[in-house]
Amino acid sequence: KASDSPKNHQMERVKKVASQLRLLFIEDDKLIQKVTAHILKPLFAEVTIVNDGKEGLEQAAGNYDLILTDYFMPNMTGVELSECLRQRGDTRPIIAATAATIGKEGEELLQAGVDLVLPKPLSAQAVLKSLDELIVSGRFPRLQ
Repeated sequence: KASDSPKNHQMERVKKVASQLRLLFIEDDKLIQKVTAHILKPLFAEVTIVNDGKEGLEQAAGNYDLILTDYFMPNMTGVELSECLRQRGDTRPIIAATAATIGKEGEELLQAGVDLVLPKPLSAQAVLKSLDELIVSGRFPRLQ
């Protein structure tokens, strides 16, 4: 049966891990917040949405397993947020999403300590594929 393929087993495993994770989602655009939350909420145990990097930095003190941030935001960009978190010694996985996939944004985000950069708009498939990479590389030690 096709549903027994290794790829399907892998996605089921990823979904199982996702269903145990608490996600902090940082995005300033209300429409993108709404559309993306619709994709994320069925996947994760908990999704907390904040409106900009500064708010995200404060909220990150909470008990989250994963941070998903936008690149361009008022008050503090995704790059600045990621740098601050890494300077604090925060080792949690950070995924950044950006509409600007061409140019230096992706490189800046990775240099700031982001684990993965995804193009916007986000899809459930892209988020799960990223999670799979993070799981395989041991980025969720409490779930291993």
